[in-house]
Amino acid sequence: MNRAVPILLSRDLPETLGFYTALGFENRGAPLPSWEYLILGRGDIELHFSGDPTVDPLRSASMCYLYVDDARALHDEWARIVVPDPTTGSRITPPVDTDFGLREFAVVDRSGNLLRVGSFLSEAVPPIPESDAALARRAQILATEHWGLLAARGTAQSEVLTRITIFLTLVSAGLVTIGLLGQATAFEGWFGGAAIAILAFLALVGLMTQTRVMNVSEEDMMYVVAMNRLRSAYVDLDPTVADIFLAAVADDRPGMERTYSFLRRRSASVLLGSSMMLIIVVNACVLGLVAGAVIGTAGGSWGWAVGVGTAIGLLAAIAFFAYGGWTFRHTWQRYVPRRRTADQPPWLRD
Repeated sequence: MNRAVPILLSRDLPETLGFYTALGFENRGAPLPSWEYLILGRGDIELHFSGDPTVDPLRSASMCYLYVDDARALHDEWARIVVPDPTTGSRITPPVDTDFGLREFAVVDRSGNLLRVGSFLSEAVPPIPESDAALARRAQILATEHWGLLAARGTAQSEVLTRITIFLTLVSAGLVTIGLLGQATAFEGWFGGAAIAILAFLALVGLMTQTRVMNVSEEDMMYVVAMNRLRSAYVDLDPTVADIFLAAVADDRPGMERTYSFLRRRSASVLLGSSMMLIIVVNACVLGLVAGAVIGTAGGSWGWAVGVGTAIGLLAAIAFFAYGGWTFRHTWQRYVPRRRTADQPPWLRD
């Protein structure tokens, strides 16, 4: 006998392929057209999976043991990838040194398979410390990237504030123009068509401005998360600076929220006071005015015009707000943090 290969069960072979590919495994056997079998490998390790859609990940008892050269190094690599999922039980445990001479950790995949990973303590050789020159070069690269992110963030904020100012100026000028046209025409004749044209133009410019504002809001969060990730690398270089940073060193969602507000947790005030909410409210009002103007010009009563305009404005505001919330949630569902928030910062009281 030369070797033994475990055959584990998988509830979804494409999902299993994606999970293990992220962990550095490669597909060593082309799957059948019906996705019934899968062969994955990394180095000398080879795992086989048989498709079984009836598998319950939370009740699975499948497991195997993987002997590796350095369990701690492999754990540090995989811990940045495996995200705990309570619906499937997928998770990774911290490494521990056992009484029987092994350093071990465990990984549970999305089908409930338990992989115990271990290396003999005598073989787990600590890494050679890097030279001061290598650390200095890395710090310089990180600092350059940090300044680049700060510059890009400042440029984006300046540009979008200018566009908001231009749009609000156009809205103000447009409403004044409509008022002057109303006085000149006694609100009769071609006044209705002119008012609709002006309001439609404002609505178009407003939607273009709002698109940019929402994009920059997402980009601002992106820059904050990226700078949190860089601070995490600073802490790796010198752990003593961890308690000096007020901004978070974790690039997960709680870390992002901490960076936006160092000393206290803000709630809805961050959203309600944002430029995105301002532009959503203004655009909703403009769209409501367009709808009301169309109803009034078409001969509808003022009651109908006010009612339809109000409804359109509210629906537009709700739709814009819902879309912004969806993009926020979708971003955090896809992003894999490098470091997660461990606990409350020491400078805050319970």
